[in-house]
Amino acid sequence: MIEFEKKKSPEYVKIYYTNPIVTFVFSRPVELGFPEIRELFRLAERFSAYTPYVLLCEVYDEITVTPEGRKYALKSGEAPLLKGLALLMRNKRESKIALPSSTFHYAPFPFQFFTEKKDAINWLLKIPLQE
Repeated sequence: MIEFEKKKSPEYVKIYYTNPIVTFVFSRPVELGFPEIRELFRLAERFSAYTPYVLLCEVYDEITVTPEGRKYALKSGEAPLLKGLALLMRNKRESKIALPSSTFHYAPFPFQFFTEKKDAINWLLKIPLQE
């Protein structure tokens, strides 16, 4: 597992990489707008050495995504190496309150909520990285 030096990643997230999974661990409240989402996509690409990857977001506190952040995240082409996203939260009810599944209805990659980390990882590992 690779972890970037703290000074190279935002203080609100810890980032890990175990090929092909980039993991973001959010353990404090944060609002993600356009600049934050753009920075997270760029960090994920650096962690994956600019190769196709899947993303596991572990959310242990409240995250708010602004409309601009959501629009940017869902644009096809903004994260061309991202092949799938699993959102891990404590429970499904909480996850739907935080981010309605309709948020990702038009995502250019597979997306799913999970409450068990092993289920999220197993699902991510089934996503083809090459087309």
